[in-house]
Amino acid sequence: MKIDINVDAGESFGRYVLGNDAEILKYVTSANVAAGFHAGDPIVLDQIIANAKKYGVAVGAHTGLPDRQGFGRREMVITPEELRSDTLYQLGAVDAFLKGNFCKRCSRISRRRPYCLRSNNRKCEKKWCCSRCAYRIA
Repeated sequence: MKIDINVDAGESFGRYVLGNDAEILKYVTSANVAAGFHAGDPIVLDQIIANAKKYGVAVGAHTGLPDRQGFGRREMVITPEELRSDTLYQLGAVDAFLKGNFCKRCSRISRRRPYCLRSNNRKCEKKWCCSRCAYRIA
């Protein structure tokens, strides 16, 4: 039996440091990396992926709603088209940094973990609530 030890990482942005990503990546097998909308930024994303490469950690994209102040947890009214576009944008960012770091072990996004509308919004429409609608395109 193989056990995957997973962590959410890359949530720092600008001058705000959240957690010790460089240290924790030494002890995990996969990381869901904040893709920039709810947390993270390009510098942090680049550093996380470089460290994931260094320690052989598989990288997943942790996409979110454009709600940095509320850490992606506040209720937002968005259309299915916005959800799809925002998700594609974030997946593209993570993919670009993987390629830019020549990360063989993590050369593709190993998982997608949304800050899902279902878990954050008590009242949501079924037509775009499930994570499949956003990830069908990936």
